[in-house]
Amino acid sequence: MSKRRPPKALLPFVIWDTAWKLVAIRRAVQLKQYKMIPVLAVANTAGILPIAYVLRNRGAEAPDEREGTPADFEAEPA
Repeated sequence: MSKRRPPKALLPFVIWDTAWKLVAIRRAVQLKQYKMIPVLAVANTAGILPIAYVLRNRGAEAPDEREGTPADFEAEPA
């Protein structure tokens, strides 16, 4: 009995899907949308969901982590 290996033709699709998932997960972390991470990681959609997520959020600004800190309230010159 021989072990069956997946066809080599699938490798580009696996790389494509993995790359888009990583980009989408990175974007979700930047936007602090932590609930989307497992959805993006588990979704088996040949890259459609991660691509749609990245395109939908491409213009969104990441929240400023320092917002509200004393550095924001520096005294203005008189």
